[in-house]
Amino acid sequence: MHFPPFSSSLYPVEAIIAWETGNMRTCKKRVELYREFVEYYRIMLNFIVFFTGFFQIYMLCLLCPYEIRCSGFNKVGVWHMLQSLINNFTALTTFLFLGYIVWSKWRSSGENGRFRAFKRQFLLGSALGLFGVSLMYISFPLNSSTLTDLRQLPILISVSIGGWAAGGITTLIIGTYRLFFLNGFTISSMLGSLDALLTYVIAICILREYRLSLRRWNWAVGLSAIVTAAVFYYLLEDADKWVAILVFILIFFTGGLFTFSMLTYLKRSNESLRMMREAAHRDFLTGLFNARAFEFMMEQKTETSNRSSVPFTLLMLDIDYFKRVNDTYGHPAGDAVLSQIADVLRGTFRPGDHIARKGGEEFAVIVDACDSEQIRIIAERLRRNVENHVFRLPEGTEIHITVSAGSATYPDIDSHLLVDRADRALYEAKATGRNRVCRATLPSPYRFGKPMDT
Repeated sequence: MHFPPFSSSLYPVEAIIAWETGNMRTCKKRVELYREFVEYYRIMLNFIVFFTGFFQIYMLCLLCPYEIRCSGFNKVGVWHMLQSLINNFTALTTFLFLGYIVWSKWRSSGENGRFRAFKRQFLLGSALGLFGVSLMYISFPLNSSTLTDLRQLPILISVSIGGWAAGGITTLIIGTYRLFFLNGFTISSMLGSLDALLTYVIAICILREYRLSLRRWNWAVGLSAIVTAAVFYYLLEDADKWVAILVFILIFFTGGLFTFSMLTYLKRSNESLRMMREAAHRDFLTGLFNARAFEFMMEQKTETSNRSSVPFTLLMLDIDYFKRVNDTYGHPAGDAVLSQIADVLRGTFRPGDHIARKGGEEFAVIVDACDSEQIRIIAERLRRNVENHVFRLPEGTEIHITVSAGSATYPDIDSHLLVDRADRALYEAKATGRNRVCRATLPSPYRFGKPMDT
């Protein structure tokens, strides 16, 4: 069985695509079908747990003679509670779907730095804090004299997605609002704020940012439910306080499982979408960007360069006598050479530089913050790295190859002519003996979108 050569440094999606190119296609499909079955089974199980919890709550409130006798909670009260629960879960679903879409787009926007990271956490914590406040206004009855809500869930969500900082902001908003603005400053409001604070402490001790674990989530939900149950036990003076506490625990666990299922589904959906986007912009063999992604990055880099007045250089390179490798050792050997060339390129250039395989044995590199003088040093280093690298073929043969390269720098060369001038420089290098680097010297009358001084 033949495995196409690819580097261990590839992204998981690239490894999957490279794996699929051989005789593993049928096996890969079977694995995907198995994973889909497991995923549907998990979703079905979560919904069964969710509806079972609802049924337990309904039967407890409808059929428990003790609860009905002590609190006078009739069928009208039961249906009112169920309607309030539906409102709560509808609000949870809507907020999680819309919020996760915005959060995922923002996280993938490419903004880096501590300030921007804190800004994301601040806005996430604020949004979930306001959502927790809104949940206080769609509370549901536990009995004829007690109302409660699911304000603890936004705190758990905030910590699991945004970390301790976002969770702290969410807790501050919910706790402050409960303490001063909802029914005034009372013992009940003080205990409600303390409940939010203890839920936050539980969350940061148990949950891990960006890593959802059902075991950890259940521990956090369970301990939070115990804290809230203790508050109810202290505040309630009814004879049926244990019934109210039991109803709350059932509802809270159901809400917690529902929230975990939603977060897991949204996270996996977002990850699948990211992998598909990544695969659409990657070359299956080398793991580098493909030609379509290269064109998009060229447009983006030109716009960025115009705004920041920072030059960049396009380096085009071609493997010398690559056809001889294919003819002599076979196409698997050619694939091995292409894959190892990609490794050399990744080791030569910086993480911020964009490396693409344009097709066949031709590669392109967008070198960020690099002028026409700096590219001489960088391109020569690449040429030496390739020349000194030992390429190992699948059957064990070791060979040496060389590359020819041509460069063109923006804004010295107009953006519309950049690829053409780099190509001409590349073919000049091949025509003058190969294993060398040439650069385009045609000046542009414009520099960063403005005429150059003459």
